[in-house]
Amino acid sequence: MRVRMELYAKIRRDARVEGVSIRGPAKRYQIGRDTVRQALSDPVPLAPGETTNAFESPRGPPRYPPPGRVHTTSEIAELFGVARSIAYRAIKRGTTASPK
Repeated sequence: MRVRMELYAKIRRDARVEGVSIRGPAKRYQIGRDTVRQALSDPVPLAPGETTNAFESPRGPPRYPPPGRVHTTSEIAELFGVARSIAYRAIKRGTTASPK
């Protein structure tokens, strides 16, 4: 984390003192332009795995089942709270599985 904070500080200094574009620091430090934008917008870097927005997808949560598709065995098992093997056998028999 310390190395990333130092990198962010260097990027901000380059932008402030030299007035370079986003491509300049990206090329100089061999990082992505999105990282440069993040460094210029927020002084503290994000933790690994942390995202900038509250939603995983800009379209919101997926609908189940998505249009034109049926549930998979894993999805059915998760919905009913049973093991996949039990859901698979219940589908094969054509019956419903009992929850745990």
